[in-house]
Amino acid sequence: VNQVYDEIDRAHGHFFLLVDTRAVQGFTPEARAAFSGTPRRYPFRHIAVVVESRTLRTLISMVFRASRLLAPDRFNYPVDLVATIDEAHARIDRARAKDQDATT
Repeated sequence: VNQVYDEIDRAHGHFFLLVDTRAVQGFTPEARAAFSGTPRRYPFRHIAVVVESRTLRTLISMVFRASRLLAPDRFNYPVDLVATIDEAHARIDRARAKDQDATT
């Protein structure tokens, strides 16, 4: 995944990411190792994550907050945790519009 992020960053610069976790049933040992490794700077402008469970949204929110406290220079992008795919698209659309307004 990091290689894909790097390729997109080289080709286009920072980007918006929408993550839909509704079908996720677990993570491989390799994925868990990547998630728990040393944080690096990612080329995200904004992330919207679809998480149907309110409990999981709360847990993920706490993880992001802790990550920002530990490595603020590497987690310096907004993250929206939402319950529906429509809400995620709306958040990304608003973030794109705001970003476009700021650059024009």
